[in-house]
Amino acid sequence: MIDVGLELGVPTYINCTSGAATLGFLLYLPALHVKIPCQFKDYKGEVEFPGMLPLPPVVMPDLMMNKEDEDYTWYVYHGHTFREAEGLIANTFAELEPRALKAIVDGECLPDLHFTPKLYPVGPVLTLTEESQRPETSQLMEWLDQHPPSSVVFLCFGSMGTFSIVHWVLNAVDTASYGPLDLIHQLTQVSRRWPAILGHVAVGGFVSHCGWNSTLESLWFGVPTLAWPLYVEQRHNAFQLVREYGLALELSMDYEIDGWVSAEEVERGVRCLMGESKEGQKVRERTKEMAEASKKAVEEGGSSYSTVELLAKKLMM
Repeated sequence: MIDVGLELGVPTYINCTSGAATLGFLLYLPALHVKIPCQFKDYKGEVEFPGMLPLPPVVMPDLMMNKEDEDYTWYVYHGHTFREAEGLIANTFAELEPRALKAIVDGECLPDLHFTPKLYPVGPVLTLTEESQRPETSQLMEWLDQHPPSSVVFLCFGSMGTFSIVHWVLNAVDTASYGPLDLIHQLTQVSRRWPAILGHVAVGGFVSHCGWNSTLESLWFGVPTLAWPLYVEQRHNAFQLVREYGLALELSMDYEIDGWVSAEEVERGVRCLMGESKEGQKVRERTKEMAEASKKAVEEGGSSYSTVELLAKKLMM
């Protein structure tokens, strides 16, 4: 579509649904492709990226690990073509990713290009419709209502992730209507209704795959995250959240084991996230600060609100 826009003289804008770090990664990939000629999985040492900490190759998006793969070729192609857009719209906000945003604006992610597309961080763009009254969700709300504030850990791997109930046991589930496996089954069926659950006062922790929508939702509600990334760009998101932004604890950064984590590791992570450890307290405080920042960003006069106004004026010219 960029090619069509250029041919017709119509300004083209790219809406990037991920964060600035992922967008910057994609824009810099063509240069990195030349800079590191070997397979990234075989590269010894950390990979340098503008606007972010050096990355271990294993946390790079899995579709980029094989340069001979068609998916990788498309990543490099889009890294080139996105540069030809008039502007880039990103679902993030200035207070969350200042370094990554600056690297794109300053052209550091486009070292061989004289023109840098205008960047519009307009997030967090969220769907926060009222789902708590739906029959399939209201039962979960009733169960949560019986628990003290910040006492429940929510596990959700997004719209594509599922749990097998034979692998999970919940202790001390003391209700008349739920057994442990029934409850797990209910939780795995919530799909895109998890914002209603994250917003409940009883939920004090989120074991997440670190998809970008889930990340923004957890920050909006001020719920600290225990990072358990699985695929696509989730490892990169988790790395940024843990190491760069201080907004999550790592469940495991040993990504060589294809997402498998021991029961002991899950218990350690949850206790650290929910307990009195200094790490957990720091992440909880940082998440609360970012929750306030995310709401201010979309209020009148906020960073994202002002950016949307600029974008609207640009489109109407």
